[in-house]
Amino acid sequence: GAGGSAYGSATSHDIDMGSAGGAAGSGDGDSGGPGGNAGGSIWIQAAEVTIAGSITTNGSNGANHGNDAAGGGAGGGILIEAGTLDCTGSLSANGGNGAIVDDAGGGGGGGVVKQFHDAVLNLCSVSVSGGTTSRGATGGSAGINTSAEYDFDGDGYTTTTGDCAPGDAAISPNASEVCDGLDNDC
Repeated sequence: GAGGSAYGSATSHDIDMGSAGGAAGSGDGDSGGPGGNAGGSIWIQAAEVTIAGSITTNGSNGANHGNDAAGGGAGGGILIEAGTLDCTGSLSANGGNGAIVDDAGGGGGGGVVKQFHDAVLNLCSVSVSGGTTSRGATGGSAGINTSAEYDFDGDGYTTTTGDCAPGDAAISPNASEVCDGLDNDC
């Protein structure tokens, strides 16, 4: 079967789950069977995000059903929106492999990982590989991996443009300085 392709926008602030893999056929007189499960979606939004482990939304591999092979599920989606991002871990949204018997199911497409941040200490390592297969079927395409600076607190400034408090909209280079012990205007 044909492998899956990635879908979704690299720049929007939304995230989708993956899609299930293609079902195994029933041409050999059996009842066929379902494709691999899709990866889910995860959205993390906080002023400070620290990730030291792994976050995974991989699609499942396709299975053999009698004498027919099912496709792998697509990778899911991970969206991180952070004032400050510090990631020494990994994010994974890989497609599942297509099953192989006398025929083969297509590989699931890679998912979508987006890391939006105002300040960044470290970006996560990312894997969005498409699932593999053989015997005339095609593997899934690679997914979408993007990271971009964004004004987390909505004050009109990022750390690159002078915001010294990316998680606090009341503090920015354009704010009025008041006698409160804070550096309101950076």
